[in-house]
Order: sequence, then C-alpha cells, then structure tokens
Amino acid sequence: MRVLGIVTARGGSKGVPGKNLKPLGGRPLIDYTIDAANDTPLDRLILSTDDNKIAVVARGLGCEVPFMRPPDLARDETPHLPVIVHAVQWLRDKENYVPDIVLTLQPTSPLRSSADIAAALRMLELSDADSVVSVNEVPAHGHPMRMLSVGDDGMAKLFVTGELYPHLFASSWIFFYVFILAIVAGVPLGFVMALSPVVRDYVNPWMATLYTTPRIAFAPVLLLWFGIGGGSKIAIVFLGCVFPILINSYYGMRVVNREYVELARSFRLRPWALFVKILLPASLPFILAGIRLAIGRGLTGVAIAEWFAATEGLGYLVFFAGQTLNVPTLFVGVAAFAVLGILGFELVRRFEAHVTPWKKEAQGQ
Repeated sequence: MRVLGIVTARGGSKGVPGKNLKPLGGRPLIDYTIDAANDTPLDRLILSTDDNKIAVVARGLGCEVPFMRPPDLARDETPHLPVIVHAVQWLRDKENYVPDIVLTLQPTSPLRSSADIAAALRMLELSDADSVVSVNEVPAHGHPMRMLSVGDDGMAKLFVTGELYPHLFASSWIFFYVFILAIVAGVPLGFVMALSPVVRDYVNPWMATLYTTPRIAFAPVLLLWFGIGGGSKIAIVFLGCVFPILINSYYGMRVVNREYVELARSFRLRPWALFVKILLPASLPFILAGIRLAIGRGLTGVAIAEWFAATEGLGYLVFFAGQTLNVPTLFVGVAAFAVLGILGFELVRRFEAHVTPWKKEAQGQ
C-alpha cells in the first residue's frame, strides 16, 4: 500500500514570521515532523512549500521537495485542502505516482511521534472510515467553532464548522459590489444609446457580441488578461450583470409613450425636468426587469469566476464538492446561491413597490 506523507510549510506566516524554521530545543521546528515521519514506514515523504529556505532545510533532513507551491496557494486565507490536492495532482501528472493513503503532517505539531503516526495509519486500515484526524479533549473555554465531537462509533463529527461563512461572505462581497457597478454603468449607457444614434451604432455591435457569447468561454481569456485574483472575477461577473441592465434601460427609454413627451414639451418642460418626470419613471419597470435578470446572470458569473480563479467562495465550494463527490456540501453551496437569488429578487420587488406606486394603483383598479 502506497502511503504518501505531505509536510505543509509555507514561508509567509504573519503570526510568527518564519515559524517553520524557528529553533525549538536547538532544532528547526520542521525537523521534529520530518524526523517522526522518517521513522515511520511511509512510501514517500514530500514537502509542499513556497519558501526556498524551508525547501533547503527539508532536503537536508531527508525530505523530498519535488515542486514549489504556487503563490496563490500560499496566502493567509488559503484553505489547507487545496494545498493537498495540488500536491497529489502534481505527483500524478508529473511522475505518474498515485498514493493509496495521503498523510498530512503540519510542522506546528512537534510533539507528534512516529508511534502516533503509525497508530493513525493502523486505525485507518482497521476501520471503515475514509480518514483519521488527531484530536485533543477540548478545555472548558474551547470555542465550539473549532470543535470536533467523537461519536459512539469512534468517528469524528463536525460540531459547528462554520465552513460555509467565509465562502458565503466572499461570494456575496464580489456579487454586491460588481452588481452596483453594473447598475451605475449600464443604466446611463442604455439611456445614452436611446438618445444618441451615434452612440447606439457604435455600442450595439459590441453589446450583441459580448452578450451572446457564453461567459464560460470568456473566462480563460479574462484570466490571461487580468490574472488570477480579483480583477478577473470582477470582469466575469460584470459581463454577466451589465448587459441585461443596459439592454432593458435602452428599450425602456425607447418605448416611452411619445404623446407624454409631446405633451410635456407643449408645456415647455425643460429637458432635465422632462427626463426626471416623464422618461425615467416610464423606463423604471424595464430597468427593474433588467436588474432582476442581472441577479441571476450575476450569480452565475460568480460561480464561473470562482471555478476558475478562486480558493474560496460558493462557486469554489460547489466545484470542489463536485470534484470530490461530496454531495451534501454540493447541495449546500447550490442552496446558498438560491437563497442569495431569492433575497435579491425580494429586495428588487420591495424597491419597485416603493418607487412605482402607480403600478400598484393600476393593478388595484
């Protein structure tokens, strides 16, 4: 049976800078973990790090360093699981090496012995579990967000994980700010297109091309242009949100009853007053319809952006759960997207009822 040990040690720690090489009892902290692993019958022991100094020390202690970890997997907010997945996939793709068991070893547990590692492997082989996690009894002041409870069958169960909240916050943040940006850009541009044939003739071909092209086909191109990070995610979500708002704003302005406009002009209404009192109120139902469409397309854009260029977010959670066949987590992510969509639609409905009271009166008649 192939047992792969992976020591994870990044160089950018902020709490204790350089902690993995800090001396403890006259030895680097990482030495204790590598020493314990070397005394355990593992098939291979490798290090995943982004730091050259850590790599040099690990090689000197007898640990393989077949690759350097990418910078996007060495951030403060990077979850641990993508680091392990990257290491396993790299060995599979570059060296055709596929382990049966993956052993995660963090240097911040220097008191872990080779006997502890061997006992964990033995427990895994003798049980029906798919993983083994070492735990300690929680003190009375322990925070429940970090707790694991042990069931009668000896299986570790999450008590309160809080895993969803960072993903939900990351997706909500990018969606909210880009959605506002799309409204600010789409509504005025739609009005200008309706009022200016020159602008309409210039923008319309670009609008038709970008709107009808699947965004998932654009995602790799935007990644090349803006890089992995916030820029590419903003671009993908913005392209999803802006066009429904722009198109509906344009047509809302175009279909305003011309009799109202001529009547206002006959009363010598100034252009700004004509826009505020006639054109804008008549266009509002179309604009709000476009905003409703943009909610769905924007959330789809969030999912696509986080599939390609993220280490957190609901899209990343759904994608990773699908890749690992984690069906419960997959449905939680999808349900979270649905809840965001429902909340968005309800907010737009309430806003529409407030700014277009005449529609309610007309329906009542």
